[in-house]
Parts: sequence; structure tokens; C-alpha cells
Amino acid sequence: KRLDNYTQNLLDMTRLGQGNLQLERTWVSIEEIINVVMKRIRPLAQAVYLEIRLQPPLPPLQVHPALIEQALFNVLHNAVKFSPRGGLVVLAAQLEAHAGGSMLVVTIEDAGPGIPPAEREQVFRMFHAADQGDRRVAGSGLGLAICKGMIAAHGGTVTIGSAANGRGCSVRIGLPVTGAEEVARQEGT
Repeated sequence: KRLDNYTQNLLDMTRLGQGNLQLERTWVSIEEIINVVMKRIRPLAQAVYLEIRLQPPLPPLQVHPALIEQALFNVLHNAVKFSPRGGLVVLAAQLEAHAGGSMLVVTIEDAGPGIPPAEREQVFRMFHAADQGDRRVAGSGLGLAICKGMIAAHGGTVTIGSAANGRGCSVRIGLPVTGAEEVARQEGT
């Protein structure tokens, strides 16, 4: 199963790098995507506490759902992997207004060792794994690179910071909200 995941990650990175990743966009709610991600992660996350914090209203997104799901899963998997037993991992989503329009922001915070500021951009490079922290579970160094590529293909951003409590890592994923108001208006009538 691990080899299959590794191979799929390599294929995704190749498609991203060559610009061959096809975005078959459809309207979907972030809640639907999060539900699928949570079903996938729960068997791997039995040693930590998972908490979901959604701040409605959350508009629908016009995205390739499987790619956004994989991006969120990759980040959440890292958060689980690097959090200590009994640690808290929080997945939050909210709508934020920006100069260029609205962004749906998903933040994943863990209770792990965090990523030093000097390494925060490097972790998005293929095959890079942070030197600091608990490496009890080896990784390929592809998860965050794939996440950033998939989110960028949707016009979004991925940034890393410190968790709100000052310990751990916070990964912030911003996805542009385009035309969601029109879809919401049509669904309401």
C-alpha cells in the first residue's frame, strides 16, 4: 500500500511538472471533501485527537475534488505523523475576504515539533524532508510538494507557519472562491 501511494505521488508530481494534470472541475462543498479526507485519515490517526472547526457560511468551490482531497490528506497525514501520542490535530475552514476576492482558507495545525522558519519553503521541494522533529515514520518528501502543486493548479496558495499555541506547525491552504455566490443564489431559488 505504501509503495502504491509512493508511485501515485510520483505520477502526480510528473503530471504537475509537465503541466499535464487535467483539472476536471465541478462544484463541491468543502464539507464533502473534508468528510472524505476524515474517513481516509481516521485509521491512521488513532493515537491523536482530531478536531474539525468549520466557520459557516462556506461557499461551494469549483475544483477537481479528488485533487483537493489528496492535497488536504497529504497535509493532514503529515500533521498526524509528526504529532505526539495524544496530541491535538485541528482542521479548520473559513471564508476570508481579500483584495482580489474571497478565499476559502483551510488550516491544519498539529502538536508536533514544527518547522523552523528557514526550512518552511524548502519542504515544498520534491524529496525534501525536514531535519528537525520526530522521524519515527519515514516519508517520501513528496506530500507537501504535491499539495502545493495541486493547490497552485487551482489558483490557490499554501503557506507554513507556527500553530496558534506557539508549538507545532500550521499549514494554511487558500482556495479562490469564484462564482460561488451565483451558484448559491441558483440553488436557493
